[in-house]
Amino acid sequence: SIGTNGVSDTSKVVTQSLSVSLTLPLFDQNQGNIAIEQATRESLSVEYQARLDAAYGATARLISEIRLSEQQYRANLQSAVKLREAATAIQKAYAEKNVDVRTYYDITLSLLARELAIAKLEQAIREQRVKLQTLIGSALPERYAYQISGPT
Repeated sequence: SIGTNGVSDTSKVVTQSLSVSLTLPLFDQNQGNIAIEQATRESLSVEYQARLDAAYGATARLISEIRLSEQQYRANLQSAVKLREAATAIQKAYAEKNVDVRTYYDITLSLLARELAIAKLEQAIREQRVKLQTLIGSALPERYAYQISGPT
């Protein structure tokens, strides 16, 4: 630190002085502050690595959930195609009075339930993709155009 002093007495003698003070860590060599800084850096490094590991784990989990949902989606699409064909055939048979109303309604309701399941899977896949995009901070390419008619 640098400073100045000025004094005067009753006989109009004025004295001014300059003072310089220098503190050297000769005895403790500032080891306390150095230790605090090192501990802080190590703590931050451990916390960063833990958060990074958690993000990698969450990313892997979301990717596996998306893959599973997409497999279920494809399986439901295939069964919906078969149910749609059956519903068309049953509707024709019902119109010709070859099938009772109960069978017609059962097939129609099965098709509607399958299409509802497909819509729910589409929503789940999109929500999972948004979670993954948020987690990794990037846009993902669209793999499928989700629609009841099937992937394009």
